[in-house]
Amino acid sequence: MSRQKKSSVRQILFSTLFSLPQVQSIDDIKKSWQKLSDREKQVARLAAQRMKDAEIAQQLFLSQKTVGHHLSNILRKLEIDSRHDIKYVVQLVDDSPSPPK
Repeated sequence: MSRQKKSSVRQILFSTLFSLPQVQSIDDIKKSWQKLSDREKQVARLAAQRMKDAEIAQQLFLSQKTVGHHLSNILRKLEIDSRHDIKYVVQLVDDSPSPPK
C-alpha cells in the first residue's frame, strides 16, 4: 500500500472532523470498515478507547500477540498509519454501542 493512499485516508478523516472539503468520499472509509472481521471491529473499538494491547487481550480473552496481529490487519485494511487514527474511523463509521470496560 502506498504512503500516498494512507495520507489520503488521513486527509479524509481530518477534513470530515473539521468540516473541510473532502478529498474522497466517506463511503470509501465505510467500505474499508466493512472489510474488517467482527473480531477486528471489536479490537478496533477497544483500541479507539485508548486501551493497550494487554487490556484488549484481557477483555477479549486473546493473547497480546493475537491482538497485535488484529491491529496490523486493521491498519492495513483501513489504510491508516497508526492506531491513533483508528479512533477517528470508529467515530465516523461505527454505530454500535461501545463494549463496557
